[in-house]
Amino acid sequence: MHLCDTFGPLPGRRCGRRNGFHIFRPSCMRPTFTVLPPPAAVRRGTGPLLAGLLLATSAAHAQPLTLTSVSPARNAVAAPRPAPVAATFSIALANNAATQGALKVFSPQAGGRKAGTATVSGSTLSFQPTTAFRAGETVSAIVTAGAQSSTGAAAQPQVFQFTTATSPTNGLFSGGSDVPTGRLLADMVTGDVDGDGDLDILTANGNFDVSIRLNGGDGTYTNSPHSFVVGDNITALTIGDVDGDGDLDLLITFYPGVAPGAAIAYLNDGKGAFTAGGSVPLGFGVGQTVLGDIDGDGDLDFLGVSSTGIPGTGRTYKGVVAVRLNDGHGGFSGTQNLALETFYLALGDADGDGDLDLFGNQNSVASLSLNDGQGVFGTAQPLGLRTSAPFTAGRTVLGDLNGDGSLDVAVADRVGGTVIIGLNDGTGVFATASEVALTAISTPLVGASLALGDVDGDGDLDIVGAGVMTTAVSVRLNDGLGRFTGSREVAVTVAAPEAAELRAVVLGDVDNDGDLDILAGSASAPTSSDNSIVSVRLNQAKAFVPVSYRLHAGGGALATTRGAFAADQYYDAANSAAFITTAPVAGTPDPALYQTERFSTHGTLAYALPVANGTYSVVLHFAELYWTKPGQRVFDAALEGKKVLDHYDIVKKVGPLAATTETFAVTVTDGVLNLDLTVPYLTGGMDQAKLSALEVLPALPVATRLNAGAGALTTTRGAFTADQYYSANSAAAATAVAITGTPDPALYQTERYGTDGTLRYAVPVANGTYSVVLHFAEFYWTKPGQRVFDAALEGKKVLDHYDIVKKVGPLAAATETFAVTVTDGVLNLDLSVPYLSGGMDQPKLSALEVFSGGPAQAASRGALAGAVAKGAAPRAAGVYPNPSAGRFTLVCTAPVAQAATLLLTDELGRVVQQRQVQLQAGANALAVLADGATPGLYQLVLRTADGHSQRQKVLIQP
Repeated sequence: MHLCDTFGPLPGRRCGRRNGFHIFRPSCMRPTFTVLPPPAAVRRGTGPLLAGLLLATSAAHAQPLTLTSVSPARNAVAAPRPAPVAATFSIALANNAATQGALKVFSPQAGGRKAGTATVSGSTLSFQPTTAFRAGETVSAIVTAGAQSSTGAAAQPQVFQFTTATSPTNGLFSGGSDVPTGRLLADMVTGDVDGDGDLDILTANGNFDVSIRLNGGDGTYTNSPHSFVVGDNITALTIGDVDGDGDLDLLITFYPGVAPGAAIAYLNDGKGAFTAGGSVPLGFGVGQTVLGDIDGDGDLDFLGVSSTGIPGTGRTYKGVVAVRLNDGHGGFSGTQNLALETFYLALGDADGDGDLDLFGNQNSVASLSLNDGQGVFGTAQPLGLRTSAPFTAGRTVLGDLNGDGSLDVAVADRVGGTVIIGLNDGTGVFATASEVALTAISTPLVGASLALGDVDGDGDLDIVGAGVMTTAVSVRLNDGLGRFTGSREVAVTVAAPEAAELRAVVLGDVDNDGDLDILAGSASAPTSSDNSIVSVRLNQAKAFVPVSYRLHAGGGALATTRGAFAADQYYDAANSAAFITTAPVAGTPDPALYQTERFSTHGTLAYALPVANGTYSVVLHFAELYWTKPGQRVFDAALEGKKVLDHYDIVKKVGPLAATTETFAVTVTDGVLNLDLTVPYLTGGMDQAKLSALEVLPALPVATRLNAGAGALTTTRGAFTADQYYSANSAAAATAVAITGTPDPALYQTERYGTDGTLRYAVPVANGTYSVVLHFAEFYWTKPGQRVFDAALEGKKVLDHYDIVKKVGPLAAATETFAVTVTDGVLNLDLSVPYLSGGMDQPKLSALEVFSGGPAQAASRGALAGAVAKGAAPRAAGVYPNPSAGRFTLVCTAPVAQAATLLLTDELGRVVQQRQVQLQAGANALAVLADGATPGLYQLVLRTADGHSQRQKVLIQP
């Protein structure tokens, strides 16, 4: 007899029933009773009515045992891997075996239910695992009703999860191996099944077997002797420790043709050999299965998708989710079938009440069914996510995407190339935050593989996924607020590319270096060779990321007047080739830079350069070496997915065998600068895209001084760097004749001049207002009217028919100062000769200064520079971005090349980071990567060997 049968349930309340007897909950009782969860001994030895009355009587003498906090925090995304798991309660705990065994921790990748040591201290129950967690895995922790207070009160079961930290990387994937597996791969999981400490691969195959590939510890795989045959069509694999013995078992879901399907628990002997255990009968059309402790008793329960059938026909008509409870030994029982038209499942605590709720895609709409704490789920309700286009909800993955401690969702579109991000307010109410584009998913084939993990080690969860008919896995990086950016694609090997299907993408640290690697499993279509491949791509260790690049496309390292260019790299080798000529190239002092090229072989030439996030100036260098007429080569160019050149024709612009450059500002947010040169064949594009050279230069936020036509130079105004940022159609000249009107004649004894009537500079800067100082001296002509030119800043004319000799005479210094506002990240200076209205010869420049602020500030800076004694100490110009999330750049100027130490210290003076750097004469940009630093105020110190130091305050924010 149930207590609710005697007194009647309260309106709108529920009571749970399990294993033939009732479980008492406050919702089943009259308000006059105070009911606590019954101790295990009372539940076994007394009837439910007597147990409830005994607990109601004892409630006056025992305070409730309430869980107040857990560690790591619920839904933490960067929990330390060796840290203990702890639960703290409202009152002191009983230090007995029942309480010590009440905290159970499950690893989904290694060790299953973790072995370890439990301790009680006051009101805190702690569990220290014997072995550390795997990098980036999501761990489940359960506090069962076995936890008791010192007065005998039992805890209300609680389930929580957290994700372990990964090592910082640049989030770039390459190398690895391609692992052959069985035919027609249907699903794939990874986990340490043989207990040797690394992650193995298990695949479900269309030839009714499970292939096991054992990891050698470095991400290379060999066949296991324990692969086994199931005997039916396998649809899904789920890995987890269902019998609680500390190793990973398999739940294999299958269907035998037109008969109903089932799930079989294959139990692991701890060494990777599996034996069939109990089965769970299912209906037709079996789909995804999940494991999770839905009733809070310390073991993993089973939920599986199938459909009920029409007797005698074998047809399906109603989708259900079978809910089966674990007896603790891998045996599943129960009869609960949720009426849920779904194919994908996910378990997580949506409303923060300490139990696992069920996410699905009810009728292709993202949905949520709340758990009552006993493993009984309510009716599925739509999550209410709104999208800009029709959206067919597919696979759902869960995690705290914006760092607020609640469980958010990422839902893949089954037929489109997007993922919808839904942010949780902590109560199970979700709001659409954004739509994230992946590589396109070809229709009508449906499905998308999706995973969450911290692939760059910055303490937030990134998205990794792909569509079925693709040969690349998309990586989208989280900014910590649930906003995903970038266009990074990781090429993977697929089975039979002409007819392959990418079936599964999972993340795991397969080479034991602390970061997450990508595993992509694909199968060829049945009509093809029927082979399958798991493509393993390794996450590359974090390396120092250059803050600038000069690449000689199609050629080797080369010294030029613009600086040293490195050999060609970071290009897509599979779709490009190199070409070289000895023909002379006009319009440049560096013809060798333009006598090589890299060109596309399939219409697209792609470069992907790792950089620190920030704003850059990108200079593209071109010269046409092959064609001679306009229209023979026409292509586009895009930076970070944004088109910057439309139907570009080199010959049309400058003719054949002539150099030209194009300069653009671009902001990078995903750690990789992407340049894509493509041929728009359908709209007039011709031949193949090409590139002669590439420069990527950081946008300098403060003072910039350039010695036009020459190298670095120390002056009374400060240090000038070597000439850079100028156009290809120019040349340099110098004289030894004395220059008057300046304390720095050497600054005016060199010049850069145009060779085609124009001279252009494109200086990368942060957006803002600047003062620009143009320096001139005429050391070639002697009379007015022999050199006459204009000057424009940001497209606005600032000098009209300027004549140096007319203003100050020959061999004399002159300066002109202007204010300019930059909005596109590049300050453009254009010197040109107006030949049709009296312009003469070629434009020229002796030096250029760019200062933040207005002309008055520029004048004071110049005066101050003249009063400061020269020395060997570098001068720090600034830090950008500041504040930052831990990645920033120090810009400084050094009068001479010298060694220095770069220190980052916290508010207490403790050294957080220290490294030796080599400064070059002139401008330097030093990248600092402090992703793991605690948010707060820091000091960045640059100290030279002779004791000089510069300090900059840096604010690091979450």
